[in-house]
Amino acid sequence: MLVRYYDRHGRPITRRVWQRLGARPEYAQLALHELTADGSWPAQVPGVRLAGAHRVVVATFWLGVVTDPRQRPPLIYRTVAGGYGPGEHPVTVQRWGWPTRTAARAGHGGVVAWLTGTAAAPPAPWPALIAGSP
Repeated sequence: MLVRYYDRHGRPITRRVWQRLGARPEYAQLALHELTADGSWPAQVPGVRLAGAHRVVVATFWLGVVTDPRQRPPLIYRTVAGGYGPGEHPVTVQRWGWPTRTAARAGHGGVVAWLTGTAAAPPAPWPALIAGSP
């Protein structure tokens, strides 16, 4: 498997540089929201079950790794929404990929808006992520 590494601006970097950058939380972390509810979320999407989740953590971060060389543009940012039920047992995880910091910030806001009921639908994932690229 060919692994490619990118900085936050989408420029290719070496694995060594990627490791150094990834060790800096201020470089990798973009946004974090923790949402709590009574277990009934306003958003329901086929294949995504948030019912029963008492807490959802939405995190957006720079990943900087692409394993599919055909992925254009490279989706170097991720937003992950993890739902937790009673006893902090994971209920579901949904993820999105973004090519730029600007898109990642907007996507994070869209996910939070969807989960809090102020948006009717979640942000659309980029096509490469739908196809299963990590």
